[in-house]
Amino acid sequence: MFDVKKNLIPFPQKISDSKKDILIGKMSKADFDFQNNAVGDIAQEAENVFWEKMTEKAAINKFNSKSTYKIKLDINPQEIELGKKKDSYKIKITSDEAALTGYDEGGLYYAVVTFLSLVHTDGEDVLIPEIEIDDYPDFKTRSQFMECRWGSDFMTLDDWKHAIDYFSKMKINKLTIGVYGCWGKNYDDMTAEYLYIPFKSHPELKTPRHIKYYSAKNKKWVIRENVLPPMFEQDFFGELVKYGKKKNVMISPLFNSLGHNTLLPRLYPETAAIDENGNPKIASFCTNNPATYKLMFELYDEIIDRYLTPNGVDEIAIGLDEVCLTPEIKLGANCHCEKCQGKVFTEDLIVYTIKLCKYLISKGMKSIYVYFDMFFLYDINILDETLKQRFIDEGIYDYIVFDWWHYESIDKNLFNKKPHLVNNIFRSIIKPCTGYYHWSIAADRTDNIIKLSKMAHNLGMEGIEPYGAFDECFDKQFKCSADFSWNAECANDIDFFNERYAEVTFPDNKDEAVAILNIMRELMCADECEHFCASVLGFQLEYYGGHSGWGPALKNFPGAQFERMLNNESDYFPYLHQLREKADTAYKWFESCTPSHLVDVWKLIAMHHYVLIDTYCTFIDVYKKYNCNEIDEHMVLREVSKLFADWERLIKFAEDVRIAANTFIYIRNMSIFREFILNMKVYLEKEIKSGRKPVFEIKDMDYVKSELYYYIR
Repeated sequence: MFDVKKNLIPFPQKISDSKKDILIGKMSKADFDFQNNAVGDIAQEAENVFWEKMTEKAAINKFNSKSTYKIKLDINPQEIELGKKKDSYKIKITSDEAALTGYDEGGLYYAVVTFLSLVHTDGEDVLIPEIEIDDYPDFKTRSQFMECRWGSDFMTLDDWKHAIDYFSKMKINKLTIGVYGCWGKNYDDMTAEYLYIPFKSHPELKTPRHIKYYSAKNKKWVIRENVLPPMFEQDFFGELVKYGKKKNVMISPLFNSLGHNTLLPRLYPETAAIDENGNPKIASFCTNNPATYKLMFELYDEIIDRYLTPNGVDEIAIGLDEVCLTPEIKLGANCHCEKCQGKVFTEDLIVYTIKLCKYLISKGMKSIYVYFDMFFLYDINILDETLKQRFIDEGIYDYIVFDWWHYESIDKNLFNKKPHLVNNIFRSIIKPCTGYYHWSIAADRTDNIIKLSKMAHNLGMEGIEPYGAFDECFDKQFKCSADFSWNAECANDIDFFNERYAEVTFPDNKDEAVAILNIMRELMCADECEHFCASVLGFQLEYYGGHSGWGPALKNFPGAQFERMLNNESDYFPYLHQLREKADTAYKWFESCTPSHLVDVWKLIAMHHYVLIDTYCTFIDVYKKYNCNEIDEHMVLREVSKLFADWERLIKFAEDVRIAANTFIYIRNMSIFREFILNMKVYLEKEIKSGRKPVFEIKDMDYVKSELYYYIR
């Protein structure tokens, strides 16, 4: 039987269900008249979404004008009993009609997507419940931040449009897209720099990347060098802004200025901070140099004039995060030029923020988003009444919005161990993490989302904008955050969310789904920056280093991992075997489910966990038995060959499930595993064929690694 309440994500503020169903047609024929009395681009898109979903749920693609049953779409603020605010809506379904009414166009759009969640079938019958919903959002800003990084850099226009469609149906009303950011050296010994929009005034600014991975589907290596982001090459950011508006989704850019910045100071050394020897740095600016402001103003001018103002967008994010990552730098300026002598970093930061915000306000920006951490780092806390008054005096207080980010699930590091000092003295949003490391194995950050959503609600912040990147492997976290940012009370009942997620995602196996999703949560549970399978077992060539102290292990990967595990058997071996069993149980369950795209997404996550964990378990088990003469070299070869086949199957399945853009980098890490296992397989075959007893040493495998292994790293 269709359960109304368990099919709604986000969950409404007020709902009244009579437990009766109303017939509106058969699978191939409508028995309702349809009227859209609203006008506007979003209202028209709401109608388009209505018919798109009706065609998907049944085969109904037109209405029956002779039917006495009416489905009506309208905008009428006077009809909204609760909320009385932007994006509010009301649904009233009786035996005579289904009235979908929005406070505004956005409210109507959300009335339609909610109504479509209620359409269900019983045999050939198409039904809707007799129900009344009065609904409105708790947070003005319900957003997702899409970082410019591996995976999103190669997303096509269609990929980005799909992301907008996907989020709009969760009542997300904003996507902030990172269009410029830089990190340290990663793959190919290249500085990780990402620029997604071209600048006509500075055509030299571009950030090509390499694509390297093994395609199991096509049985060949894919190598493409110096590839530019499609968004950059085709210059379609403006088109995305327009597309988002139709779906009630504001598209706003983040262009980092002081923080995460190597491309600009490297190409324009006149703007760079100066080190103690008088040389320009490549990772920071001189904030007392007019050339810095000239460059930044020119770049922001082009972003605003080309993409934002013509589309009515008056919000922009300027970053300012992680400008300095050591506590010592707070004692003085980041630059050692003559103008910066005697300056204090925090004062330079404030002056820069004021100057840049004033300029952006003059360009028509009404909301300027700034990361909190440089104002709240280590023992620095200048987010206080004194700074508030200074911003008021400078005329920027009403425009600046502090973005409080925190991605961990544990309390001890929450906001640099000062959670009691997190405040709403300024306009503020909060930033948990829905999922970001899409080149790695997927993690679950539900605890982080719950904790920060509650904090945002208790402090009266104006929005929630999780940090992440688009991939449906994060579907549960995306929907969890959307649920809490619409109806904050939902964060107090995670079990209810889990039940609804299971109902919506696995409708034919919903009773078992909750238990399986709990197993997946144990596998994927994220602590610190990443979870066990990614940070300890996975290959993480990442700016933040290998997590949990594994950074130095990258040079001897995975030998150093094996050595540490063999030296701490009691800590690792039982845990590894428990995880493998959980992954196997989950994978087999997903395999038994009625096929769907999201079932495949979950099956891929479980399969990746199983193959990764099994690789470590098998190598360690074989290593111990072989070197104790319990098995011979032929058994070793059989086990290694089995692992190789498993990685081939995993890679092929990933190519079938993930969007191509994310596949490139996701499979690159998988290809590293495939290659060292293949190297071992080839070595064993060669030694056996030659009549020699092979060495099987896993703590240092340089004796088998190929040049290709290092090339793809």
